[in-house]
Amino acid sequence: MERSQRLKHFVQKLETVLCEVIKEENSARLMMEQKIELRRREIADMCQQLGLAPFLPERGLTSSELMRPVCFLNKLLILYTHIWLNINSSPHQLSSSIDSHW
Repeated sequence: MERSQRLKHFVQKLETVLCEVIKEENSARLMMEQKIELRRREIADMCQQLGLAPFLPERGLTSSELMRPVCFLNKLLILYTHIWLNINSSPHQLSSSIDSHW
């Protein structure tokens, strides 16, 4: 009887831990998807302001696979915008601006 009680207690603890892990994973995924959506909107706004074609990622990418190109493109567009706005800057200032973003 004692053995079955310990086993039951172990299973309950395991279920509790698994539920916590699932909750944390779901929360992390939701946060990542929110970040991706925010970056997509920023990229769309920048592309529109600069007269560039919109960014259309491949279909079927996972959130993790999508996060990398979206963040890179966002950084690239910020740099492009910065250069575009400072097109009349001296070469030294422009070089310093580029270096500070990378």
